[in-house]
Amino acid sequence: MSFGAKAKFSDKIKKAALSLKGIFTDYPVTLGAVVLAAFLGAIIIDVDFDTEIIERIIVFLLCFAGETLLVEEFFARKVKLRIIGYAVAIFPAVFYTYVLEIFDSKAETFLGMDVDKAMEVIGNWYIVFYAVLAALTILHICKRLGCSFEKYCLSSFFAIMKTTLVYGIFAGGLAILVLIFDELIMDTGEFLSRIELFLAGGIYVPAMLLAVTDKRGEIGKFARGVVLLVFEPLLMAALVIIYIYIVKIFVTSDVPSNSVFSIITFLFVAGLIIWTLVIGLEDRNSKLAVIGGYLPFVFIPCIFLQIWSLAIRIGEYGYTVSRYVGVILIIFELIYMILFTVRKVFKKDLVAYILIAAAALAFVGLIMPGVNSNDVIIRSQLKRLEGLDIDKMFNSQKISDEARSICRVLKYDCGYKGKKALESMYTEEQLNEIFEGSYEDVYRYNININVDGYPVDIDISGFSKMTMVTGTHLNNATLDDASIKEYLLNVDDVDGFASVNMKPVITKLIEEYENSADSNYWYIDADDVEPIDVGDGSYLVIYDLTLGYNTKTEEINNFYCRAILLTK
Repeated sequence: MSFGAKAKFSDKIKKAALSLKGIFTDYPVTLGAVVLAAFLGAIIIDVDFDTEIIERIIVFLLCFAGETLLVEEFFARKVKLRIIGYAVAIFPAVFYTYVLEIFDSKAETFLGMDVDKAMEVIGNWYIVFYAVLAALTILHICKRLGCSFEKYCLSSFFAIMKTTLVYGIFAGGLAILVLIFDELIMDTGEFLSRIELFLAGGIYVPAMLLAVTDKRGEIGKFARGVVLLVFEPLLMAALVIIYIYIVKIFVTSDVPSNSVFSIITFLFVAGLIIWTLVIGLEDRNSKLAVIGGYLPFVFIPCIFLQIWSLAIRIGEYGYTVSRYVGVILIIFELIYMILFTVRKVFKKDLVAYILIAAAALAFVGLIMPGVNSNDVIIRSQLKRLEGLDIDKMFNSQKISDEARSICRVLKYDCGYKGKKALESMYTEEQLNEIFEGSYEDVYRYNININVDGYPVDIDISGFSKMTMVTGTHLNNATLDDASIKEYLLNVDDVDGFASVNMKPVITKLIEEYENSADSNYWYIDADDVEPIDVGDGSYLVIYDLTLGYNTKTEEINNFYCRAILLTK
């Protein structure tokens, strides 16, 4: 490398370091919180002590950083307002951290509500809250930089790509060095995970923040070529295919296929990115750039195809989460087209306000009474349910697939309101009958118990022999003695001892599960399982056991065990 090249490379390193220093100066509390959260996260990777308090601190720091970003962006040189903003930002972050602690504590109520209802309501409000913060922050950055929304998106897009590529190479190279060191010198354990996490918070996040907040120069020739000669032609080709499909539908008098909505949705997301980048180039000398400025208008017929396709499915099967999201997306697309038309016709740059529209639609979909997703889906599915004689189905003990499908939507897709609606209409026995034989029914009654450990500290005083014993796999057996005796621990070279009936062991584990576990999976440390007296003064020390059991059918789905037999 020549002296000039070395000097140029050195200058770039210094410039990058100064840029990172500058971003820490502009957003000190935000980045300080992120770096501290990354540091704490690196500490608690694979440790033996209780990390609950540290985890709560990390949650608080990340929530706090999401709020202080707006404070530091809006009040860049207003110290007093910044301090007030920091103080105010503490309360939502503390509250959300406290809410998560209440949820983990298995409390039954919170703020006078059933805890599941409280978590859903609070979670929805926080999603909208941070969506509004993000929208306002980006709008202020655009205003501060004095550029159009499209130009801001263009510069940010390529800055993010460049930052991610550079950091990816750096992180990958570091990982290779550590892995080589681990292999040849000594095992550093979780050092790689810790250092990668800390550097992500200390370098990558600040660099990404720099990418989206700093004013950039002109876009290079390569980037312009990618946008105009690769991205835009691909989008135009996709639009041509959609237009051909529209013509085909009218010629054949067909209806849109099930997949057309998903295809056009993907096309809109990709198109929104591409034509935003093209418009951001602000190149009036390129024909492709000029054409790109009109691509949103070309997409409008696709929106009507989406509406047609979605209306057919809603008419047949009512609203579900995916169909409700589809309606929200169509409204978003129409708002965007209106803002874009105003920009194009009246030369008023209002497209950036699509971010506020997105936050408003999040509020409508998650919170607004009567029109939020849960309310709309419940009304729609209950109307479908009215057309079914479900009482007759109960009498005949034959619930239709359509009724089961409707009830699944209400129970699993409509939050606490959907569950309450079902519970108000049917008894627990009827609900069990509705979900009988379904995946949900099987999951509800299946339990999985795992004993895990290794025999490293076993008291062998009073015993003359230790023998490793291993059982064969057992599937689809019942718990009665006749069947369970088919499963025996195989023991070699132990005089006077041939087998162990495992029914008492299984029964005890199931009883302990019912008294202790709060989910379908229960993991037990082998040290917490007492040695089992198997007669003749012999004891079985279990250190590896897997048990799958259905509490309704009382059938063992899976059972495997390894243990140590202690004999006199």
